[in-house]
Amino acid sequence: TANKHVNPRLRRFRPDATPMAMRRKLGWERRTVLVATRNLEPVYGTNFLLEALPPVLKARPDAALIVAGDGSQRACLEDLAGKLGIADAVRFIGYVPNGDLPGLLAEADYYVKATISDGTSRCMMEAFACGLPCIVTDVPSIFEWMKEGVHGAVVRRSDGADLARGIL
Repeated sequence: TANKHVNPRLRRFRPDATPMAMRRKLGWERRTVLVATRNLEPVYGTNFLLEALPPVLKARPDAALIVAGDGSQRACLEDLAGKLGIADAVRFIGYVPNGDLPGLLAEADYYVKATISDGTSRCMMEAFACGLPCIVTDVPSIFEWMKEGVHGAVVRRSDGADLARGIL
Protein backbone atom coordinates (compact mmCIF):
# COMPACT_ATOMS: atom_id res chain seq x y z
CA THR A 1 0.00 0.00 0.00
CA ALA A 2 1.02 3.61 -0.40
CA ASN A 3 0.96 3.92 3.39
CA LYS A 4 3.88 1.50 3.87
CA HIS A 5 6.38 4.29 3.01
CA VAL A 6 4.96 6.70 5.59
CA ASN A 7 7.00 7.22 8.75
CA PRO A 8 5.42 5.02 11.48
CA ARG A 9 5.11 8.07 13.78
CA LEU A 10 2.97 9.80 11.16
CA ARG A 11 0.70 6.79 10.99
CA ARG A 12 0.32 6.98 14.79
CA PHE A 13 0.32 10.78 15.37
CA ARG A 14 -2.57 12.14 13.33
CA PRO A 15 -5.67 14.29 13.87
CA ASP A 16 -8.03 11.31 13.94
CA ALA A 17 -6.12 9.39 16.65
CA THR A 18 -8.40 7.51 19.04
CA PRO A 19 -8.81 9.52 22.28
CA MET A 20 -7.76 7.76 25.49
CA ALA A 21 -10.86 8.89 27.46
CA MET A 22 -8.82 11.11 29.79
CA ARG A 23 -11.39 13.94 29.66
CA ARG A 24 -14.12 11.57 30.81
CA LYS A 25 -11.89 10.08 33.50
CA LEU A 26 -11.13 13.59 34.84
CA GLY A 27 -14.70 14.88 34.38
CA TRP A 28 -13.38 17.52 31.99
CA GLU A 29 -15.66 16.86 28.99
CA ARG A 30 -16.75 20.53 28.87
CA ARG A 31 -13.38 22.09 29.62
CA THR A 32 -10.82 23.63 27.30
CA VAL A 33 -7.88 21.29 27.77
CA LEU A 34 -4.24 22.28 27.45
CA VAL A 35 -1.62 19.54 27.40
CA ALA A 36 2.09 19.65 28.14
CA THR A 37 4.17 16.56 27.39
CA ARG A 38 7.68 17.21 28.69
CA ASN A 39 9.81 15.81 31.47
CA LEU A 40 9.46 17.73 34.71
CA GLU A 41 12.93 19.23 34.80
CA PRO A 42 13.89 22.91 35.22
CA VAL A 43 14.91 23.39 31.56
CA TYR A 44 11.33 22.66 30.43
CA GLY A 45 9.82 25.64 32.29
CA THR A 46 6.71 23.93 33.65
CA ASN A 47 6.83 26.35 36.58
CA PHE A 48 6.22 29.23 34.14
CA LEU A 49 3.29 27.33 32.66
CA LEU A 50 1.75 26.93 36.11
CA GLU A 51 2.36 30.63 36.85
CA ALA A 52 0.51 31.48 33.62
CA LEU A 53 -2.63 29.59 34.66
CA PRO A 54 -4.17 31.92 37.29
CA PRO A 55 -4.77 34.75 34.78
CA VAL A 56 -5.86 32.21 32.16
CA LEU A 57 -8.37 30.71 34.59
CA LYS A 58 -9.61 34.17 35.55
CA ALA A 59 -10.44 34.87 31.89
CA ARG A 60 -11.36 31.27 30.99
CA PRO A 61 -12.59 29.36 34.07
CA ASP A 62 -13.23 26.33 31.84
CA ALA A 63 -9.50 25.92 31.08
CA ALA A 64 -7.61 22.93 32.46
CA LEU A 65 -4.09 21.53 32.07
CA ILE A 66 -2.89 17.96 31.74
CA VAL A 67 0.82 17.59 32.48
CA ALA A 68 2.20 14.35 31.06
CA GLY A 69 5.72 13.53 32.15
CA ASP A 70 7.76 12.90 35.23
CA GLY A 71 11.01 14.13 36.67
CA SER A 72 12.88 15.64 39.56
CA GLN A 73 10.58 18.68 39.79
CA ARG A 74 7.24 16.87 40.03
CA ALA A 75 6.67 17.30 43.78
CA CYS A 76 7.74 20.97 43.64
CA LEU A 77 5.43 21.61 40.69
CA GLU A 78 2.47 19.89 42.37
CA ASP A 79 3.16 22.03 45.45
CA LEU A 80 3.34 25.17 43.28
CA ALA A 81 -0.03 24.35 41.70
CA GLY A 82 -1.49 24.15 45.21
CA LYS A 83 0.11 27.45 46.30
CA LEU A 84 -1.20 29.17 43.16
CA GLY A 85 -4.72 27.87 43.86
CA ILE A 86 -4.95 26.05 40.54
CA ALA A 87 -4.67 22.43 41.69
CA ASP A 88 -8.29 21.72 40.66
CA ALA A 89 -7.46 22.74 37.09
CA VAL A 90 -4.19 20.80 36.76
CA ARG A 91 -3.57 17.06 36.59
CA PHE A 92 -0.08 15.59 36.71
CA ILE A 93 -0.59 12.21 35.08
CA GLY A 94 3.04 11.06 35.01
CA TYR A 95 4.90 9.35 32.23
CA VAL A 96 2.83 8.40 29.19
CA PRO A 97 4.39 5.84 26.81
CA ASN A 98 4.96 7.20 23.31
CA GLY A 99 2.45 4.72 21.90
CA ASP A 100 -0.27 6.26 24.10
CA LEU A 101 0.58 9.91 23.37
CA PRO A 102 -1.59 10.19 20.23
CA GLY A 103 -4.64 9.31 22.34
CA LEU A 104 -3.70 11.91 24.93
CA LEU A 105 -3.09 14.59 22.30
CA ALA A 106 -6.47 13.73 20.75
CA GLU A 107 -8.02 14.73 24.11
CA ALA A 108 -6.50 18.22 24.08
CA ASP A 109 -7.51 21.50 22.52
CA TYR A 110 -4.02 23.05 22.69
CA TYR A 111 -0.44 21.93 23.19
CA VAL A 112 1.74 24.11 25.43
CA LYS A 113 5.53 24.07 25.61
CA ALA A 114 7.21 26.43 28.10
CA THR A 115 10.78 25.26 27.57
CA ILE A 116 13.71 27.56 28.29
CA SER A 117 16.13 25.76 25.94
CA ASP A 118 15.46 23.16 23.27
CA GLY A 119 16.51 21.73 19.96
CA THR A 120 13.97 20.44 17.46
CA SER A 121 11.02 19.48 19.62
CA ARG A 122 9.69 16.00 18.93
CA CYS A 123 6.84 16.70 21.37
CA MET A 124 5.77 19.75 19.39
CA MET A 125 6.00 17.83 16.11
CA GLU A 126 3.76 15.11 17.55
CA ALA A 127 1.23 17.76 18.59
CA PHE A 128 1.38 19.33 15.11
CA ALA A 129 0.83 15.91 13.52
CA CYS A 130 -2.29 15.50 15.68
CA GLY A 131 -3.61 18.85 14.44
CA LEU A 132 -3.18 20.79 17.69
CA PRO A 133 -2.47 24.52 17.78
CA CYS A 134 0.67 25.07 19.84
CA ILE A 135 1.68 27.74 22.33
CA VAL A 136 5.47 27.59 22.55
CA THR A 137 8.39 29.64 23.81
CA ASP A 138 10.75 31.55 21.56
CA VAL A 139 13.71 29.17 21.59
CA PRO A 140 15.53 29.64 18.27
CA SER A 141 14.89 26.12 16.97
CA ILE A 142 11.11 26.72 17.16
CA PHE A 143 11.23 29.16 14.25
CA GLU A 144 12.32 26.39 11.89
CA TRP A 145 8.86 24.84 12.32
CA MET A 146 6.51 27.33 13.93
CA LYS A 147 4.92 30.38 12.38
CA GLU A 148 3.16 32.79 14.75
CA GLY A 149 -0.55 32.97 14.03
CA VAL A 150 -0.48 29.99 11.67
CA HIS A 151 0.47 27.13 13.98
CA GLY A 152 -0.39 28.87 17.24
CA ALA A 153 1.43 31.42 19.40
CA VAL A 154 5.08 32.06 20.23
CA VAL A 155 5.80 33.63 23.63
CA ARG A 156 8.86 34.83 25.52
CA ARG A 157 10.83 32.26 27.50
CA SER A 158 10.64 32.35 31.31
CA ASP A 159 7.69 34.77 31.17
CA GLY A 160 4.48 33.45 32.73
CA ALA A 161 2.54 36.62 31.84
CA ASP A 162 3.43 36.34 28.16
CA LEU A 163 2.63 32.62 28.25
CA ALA A 164 -0.82 33.49 29.66
CA ARG A 165 -1.27 35.99 26.81
CA GLY A 166 -0.36 33.33 24.27
CA ILE A 167 -2.75 30.81 25.77
CA LEU A 168 -5.59 33.30 25.81
